[in-house]
Amino acid sequence: MNILKPQISLSILIVLAFSIFYGCKDRVPDPELIIYEVRVKIRNILIANQGTRGDGSLSIYKTFSEKVQLNEYEEVRTEVRHNVYQEANGEKLGSSLTALTRIDNSYYFVLQDADKIIVTDTAFIKIGEITDLKAPTQIYQVANGKAYVTSNTAKYLTVLDFISNTKDRVIGTVGVLTRGIVIDSSFIGLVPSQDVILEINVTRDSVVDRITQTGGLRSVFVDNENLARIYLDDFPTMGTWFKNNGENNFVGAVMRGRPRGLTYLSRDDKFYHLDANDNSIYVSEVAFQSAGRKLFAEVEVGEELHALGMDPTNGEAYASYQIENADSTKVLRFSENGQLLNEFTVPSRTSNFFFP
Repeated sequence: MNILKPQISLSILIVLAFSIFYGCKDRVPDPELIIYEVRVKIRNILIANQGTRGDGSLSIYKTFSEKVQLNEYEEVRTEVRHNVYQEANGEKLGSSLTALTRIDNSYYFVLQDADKIIVTDTAFIKIGEITDLKAPTQIYQVANGKAYVTSNTAKYLTVLDFISNTKDRVIGTVGVLTRGIVIDSSFIGLVPSQDVILEINVTRDSVVDRITQTGGLRSVFVDNENLARIYLDDFPTMGTWFKNNGENNFVGAVMRGRPRGLTYLSRDDKFYHLDANDNSIYVSEVAFQSAGRKLFAEVEVGEELHALGMDPTNGEAYASYQIENADSTKVLRFSENGQLLNEFTVPSRTSNFFFP
């Protein structure tokens, strides 16, 4: 009997089967290499609602855009969710919401009346709180693991270790510090009651310079050239503060109207503001001269606008106004060209818009 022949035939069949199997496998892409096309994009805008009776809340405005061409999306629908924090935690914030910001992977809810800040994860689930603050108003990240908290009444900044979410120390500010920015290793803060601009070294947490500047220090932002732009509202002026060979310099240009709610948009290197005279929105070049503003959007509502916000990703504008004889607030959304896109309602006055 010839035993060798069947064994050779069986070996050939096994080799052939393996060849077919691996040959077919090579035609199937590795699942890790498959790139799925994004057909719908979702944009979230966070809205901090101040509240009217200690009932501050968070709303989220969502836009859904569908892909129509390569790298081109068309908005298909929008929706608004209210009481987001309450839904996530089964409890209310329990105080008026003064400000909302994000640092790393945490959100910070500043509750002025409750003298504390609530910390959540990115799903808005509470992970901690910072208590025993004095009427906190804003929180600024000044370095890795460190933030400064301003107060509505205290003449100091609270230094916060936001890795452990604990208070570290305080920095005296000679008066109530209302607004601030970070430039390199310095925190530049405004103290309007004393007509003083403070420069604080964020490494040493100490005041290194006091600059006297009269005229009603109102707001401040840092531009693309890393310069401090400061608005004074006694005689509406946009000033630029900088140091040259260690000397302080302040150069200003007069603005028209009664500007308020200044917001800087780095993508355009322009700043936007509301005007109390005609209740409209204006835009100006940062390096502008007197009367250099242009009308961005004419708003035909009888109530005063407040809380202007600019989306850094697409240049859209958001502004709001209190509905007459009601607690709720109407939010207006404008395109980057100043056209009214739509409007929606939130439960109470808007503290600020946040664009994650």
